Amino acid sequence: MKSKIDAVSILEQMLVENKTYDLNGDELKVTGPISKKEANFIMKIIKRRKLSMCVETGVAYGVSTIAICSALSELEKSGLECKHWGADPCQNSDYNGAAIAALKSCNLDHLFELLEGPSHVKLAKLAEEGVKVDMVFIDGWHTFDYTLIDVFLADQLLKPGGILLMHDMQMPSKQKVMRYLFSHRKYRRITGSPMRTLTRRFLSCIKNTLLKGPRMGLVHLTQPMLFAAEKIQDYEPNHDFFKNF
Repeated sequence: MKSKIDAVSILEQMLVENKTYDLNGDELKVTGPISKKEANFIMKIIKRRKLSMCVETGVAYGVSTIAICSALSELEKSGLECKHWGADPCQNSDYNGAAIAALKSCNLDHLFELLEGPSHVKLAKLAEEGVKVDMVFIDGWHTFDYTLIDVFLADQLLKPGGILLMHDMQMPSKQKVMRYLFSHRKYRRITGSPMRTLTRRFLSCIKNTLLKGPRMGLVHLTQPMLFAAEKIQDYEPNHDFFKNF
């Protein structure tokens, strides 16, 4: 692989050829990334809203990381101070620095800081330091409890007007966290997230209707995998607030 190539080519390599390279130059197969349409959606919203300070949970091969940092590099050229933090305990142990290698190959590594460790520890540390950001992308450990903690801490980090993104919304755990967000915090959903092809959604709907019931089948048919919402204001419910979600 060439030592320096542009971010668009890196994304094509990852999303079309499903390959990337680690810090040793060894080829890796990319699995489970965001889609090309989702990457474009993320880049577009960053550039349009000038979201110059970003955080993500779950870096893995670095597809979303490259997309975010690519958009930030354009904002940087206009004079904005830009930075992207990525919380991931497995970037070096499981991926041998694949995301770091990809960032270096297209000269975007200066925009990125790896927070190597669990997201519930690293995001809390950012909040403790008083960091405020414009966008948080949640794509770490997918169970309800870890996702809920990520979203809770994301809300602490986000400025009013900031954007919260969450991936893999076909999962019941993510649907439940989304309901928490709207019942316990002040957010406005942003429409326009890209959908999977109708064929993929239809097949997934049939599979999940059989396995998990019609409600989850409908989710797979009608919901985009990428959720986006704007934070309206800083808000904490009263100490005795309770609402089923």
